[in-house]
Amino acid sequence: MRMIKDYRAITNGKYRLVCNVLIPIILGVILALIDIGVRKYYVTAVMLGVGAALMTAIEVMADYWGFGAICVKGCLGMDYLKTSTKGKAMLRNALTADLLVRPARIAICMVIVAVPYEIMVGNPVRLLCLSILLTANLSVWALNITRYVQNVQVMSLLSMLSSGASGAAVIYITISSGLQKFTWLIVATLAVLLPVGIYVTRRHMYCKVEASYLDMD
Repeated sequence: MRMIKDYRAITNGKYRLVCNVLIPIILGVILALIDIGVRKYYVTAVMLGVGAALMTAIEVMADYWGFGAICVKGCLGMDYLKTSTKGKAMLRNALTADLLVRPARIAICMVIVAVPYEIMVGNPVRLLCLSILLTANLSVWALNITRYVQNVQVMSLLSMLSSGASGAAVIYITISSGLQKFTWLIVATLAVLLPVGIYVTRRHMYCKVEASYLDMD
């Protein structure tokens, strides 16, 4: 409960509403409606890839407006927290909550996108797990790079590159007969990498917060 309160205290209400609720739901519904309208198997597979690509791009860009380049010395942007004895703990809780929210909002979007797959093709669990875990991994691991970026043009480029990688990976694994039999192995690997990524990124962010208090790089 404390973590949620600190996350809400540090992040903007509009940011939470748009990124955590509106974007996943609206994007998921749009892609699902396109899929239902076309009613082709390959389009269903492509929509899962498009959903992964767009959510990856949004995850990367939205963080620029949420937490920004907090890993850069002098750019924390939250120096007012240092006036409180609870400021450091509050920022840590907010950063942790942000890492945990990411897979959840990605899952909301991808579950909606997978509804037509369930109706027209069959059990979507395998591809749903793949798209959620792949996108969530990129979203979490990318923070170790993007939170050093202060230029919006560079962030846009990283957003496009990461979205292209996630979308292409999901579509290729989905339609490739050679890789389909390895899907569960890929899913298992991604399932292991996600908590590792959350832990590594969390420690990385914590170290930067500590360094900002000691005026260190």
